[in-house]
Amino acid sequence: MKKLVSIIITCYNYEQYIEECLKSCINQTYPEIEIIVVDDCSTDNSSKIINEVMEKSGLEDEKWSNYYNHKNMGYSYSKNRGIREAKGDYITFIDADDCLVPESVELRMAEVEKNPELDFVHGIALRWYGGKKFKGYDKKNYCHSQGRLYKKELHRKFGLYYEGLRAKADKEWIFRIGLHPESPLPKVVKDKKIKKVCAWYLKHKLAMHKKRRKNPKYNAKIKKEFKRRIRQLKKEGITRDNTDFL
Repeated sequence: MKKLVSIIITCYNYEQYIEECLKSCINQTYPEIEIIVVDDCSTDNSSKIINEVMEKSGLEDEKWSNYYNHKNMGYSYSKNRGIREAKGDYITFIDADDCLVPESVELRMAEVEKNPELDFVHGIALRWYGGKKFKGYDKKNYCHSQGRLYKKELHRKFGLYYEGLRAKADKEWIFRIGLHPESPLPKVVKDKKIKKVCAWYLKHKLAMHKKRRKNPKYNAKIKKEFKRRIRQLKKEGITRDNTDFL
């Protein structure tokens, strides 16, 4: 019997991208999925589009959920809300401005089915811009946030996303479990990287990292907090006092 995979989408004011993102999730070749969307208090038409697409998707009601934050809580909070609501044994993420390839979940779950001891499978995420897809972008051994699929259980063992960071929370979590090549912390999961494209991520002017670059003070604040957090984990380890758990 195939394991259920929860696809979690976080969205904030991405009305021009969310429909294609949702359709890429709906059209997955792996049959046992649920789709969870967390709208972080969008002020555009994102919420309306999400409901319209999902209602027309043909998915059974229990196969999708749409949650709306009534206050803008940030990327980390929204991811954690999706994790808490997820029913799947495994979870994967895609941002609302990015897309999964049709075989994305199937490719990664095939590795899990061959080796159930795997905690984490990550594939290649390549960039696209202006309707054109560009190959050749994939750092060696890098665990891209859009290419990850892993056991939900990891958030019970090693904690949820760190809400003290409104950006770089993906990087912090990968540092925390020792999967980032620059992490000073020990690797605590059994992982495998597959050399197959699992997702396309969009390069555009509204992207979160672009906004940070336009605000040097905010960007410097994020980098400072990230470094402080990693020093804390290196000194104290992952504890109930410094980490929130599922």
